[in-house]
Order: sequence, then C-alpha cells, then structure tokens
Amino acid sequence: MRRSARRLRKEQERAVDLRSARYEWVTKWFAALPHDALLVIMENGIVLGKVWKFDVTWRETSDLYLFLRDDEEYGFGNYRIAARYDGAFRGEHLRVEVGEPDQWKRGTTKAETAAFVEKERARRQLNADYDRNPLGTVVKILANRGASPGSRDAEPPAREGSIPGEVLDATLDALRNASDEDFPRCCQYLLDNLSPAMLREVLSAYRLLEAPTPGRRGRGVG
Repeated sequence: MRRSARRLRKEQERAVDLRSARYEWVTKWFAALPHDALLVIMENGIVLGKVWKFDVTWRETSDLYLFLRDDEEYGFGNYRIAARYDGAFRGEHLRVEVGEPDQWKRGTTKAETAAFVEKERARRQLNADYDRNPLGTVVKILANRGASPGSRDAEPPAREGSIPGEVLDATLDALRNASDEDFPRCCQYLLDNLSPAMLREVLSAYRLLEAPTPGRRGRGVG
C-alpha cells in the first residue's frame, strides 16, 4: 500500500514536470515567430480558425497557452498549430494540449470535432441572422419547436403553450422594440408563420406586457 502511494506521487510529479516543459516550449515557439505570423489552429485535423500573432500580443501578453485557454472560440482542447509567414508555412507545427483530456470539448476524433465545429458555425450564423432580423429568427426557432412556417392552419404542436421562456422573451422584445412602421409587419409575420396555439401564446403575453398603466399607453395588438 505504501509503495502504491509512493508510485502515485512520483507519477503526479512527472506529470507536473512534463506540463511545465510543454508550457515552456509553447512560450519559446510563439516568441520566436515574427509579429505578423498567421497561426492556423487545428484540432484532430479540422481547422478551427486563424489568428495573427499581433492579435494575441495586443492584449499585452505573449502567452499563447493562456490566449487559447481563455478565448471564447477556442478554450480547452488538443491543438496543432501551424505558423505562416514570409509567404509559406514555416518550421515545426506546434502541438499544445490546453487543459486535461476530459475538458476537451470537441471530442477526440476528426468526426466528433467536425460535428462540433459545424454546430458552432450554425449557432454563430443564427446569432448573425438574429442581429439582422430578430423576429424572423425567433419564428424559425419556434418552427423548430413545433410551429409550421407558412401554414397557419397546420395542426398545433403536441404541447400547446410550451414556448420556452427565453424564446418567448426574445419574441416579445422583438415586438416591443419594433418601430411603429415595422410593428404591423412583425405582427403579420407571426400571423403567417405560427400555429394557432403558439400565436395565441405570443399575443397574450404581449398584451400583458403592453397593458396600459397610469401615465402610459400600450400599443396593443390584434
């Protein structure tokens, strides 16, 4: 039992030493790159993104490991990074493990990573679409949850009155923030695209939200 504890302690010490050595190598590799080097960041053979060295160092840090760890787009992962400068890829591709294997969010195979990347790309596209057309995007989300776009007479979803709170709030915000010119168009958009059950739920919630209070008039709907 004592021998097992000693062996475990030595393995833990070796792991710490190995991480320190890798961390030092990552720092040296990154510091040796020219300021305008382009980093191509991959995981399991899938390109996740590209970043210029000066986009890392402008934050007053030369620590690539911490940049990857703390960046929203990357975070924990098993990365392989290629550096391009002077018109070509140069030197040895860097391998850097950020965090522990059980923290790697994109899986350990090319197929898992590709699926994760595609899902993230779709999420970012949805966010971009929402910025351009909040109400239209909300209707798409509702459609995925049971409404039938373009067919108001379709059967209602299996669970009437089941719009998730955050989706309903987003819909109400889109209506409330619409200009006076856009408001009728927004209402018609909902009328044309939502099932009767979901339409009733959205408009009922909006009426409550816009109910007149002393000194305030609601716009009303319907």
